[in-house]
Amino acid sequence: MNDGADQSAEAQERPHLPRAAAGHIVAGGGWVEGETHYGRPKMRLFAIASVIWVFPTIGAAWIVAPDVQRWFSADSVLDGLRAVAFEQWIALVILAAHPVFAGLAWHYHRTEPLKEEKGWEPNPDDDLRKLR
Repeated sequence: MNDGADQSAEAQERPHLPRAAAGHIVAGGGWVEGETHYGRPKMRLFAIASVIWVFPTIGAAWIVAPDVQRWFSADSVLDGLRAVAFEQWIALVILAAHPVFAGLAWHYHRTEPLKEEKGWEPNPDDDLRKLR
């Protein structure tokens, strides 16, 4: 059981905390509203997807590159399509997705109106140092 001497000793060990907070859990923690700013969320989504999609594009180009000459030197279009392996079809789909992401980012940059976005910041009252 805590007596008054233990509580005062605890408060003396942590002078940076107010007396009421020493030894008590902070109530009402979580997130609080931060600054309000304006942005284009769809444009930002597709711009980030376009930037990140560079890595799959590089891998897909590495898969497709060795056989491109064989496709174009085929006698007919049908023979050229038959020369494409399954993994190269998948790589071509990955390569085609990159300009789609970039095009959608450009489209939403031009057409999406600015929207008010409120940021969330950690609650300053929910500081772990207050739990000591």
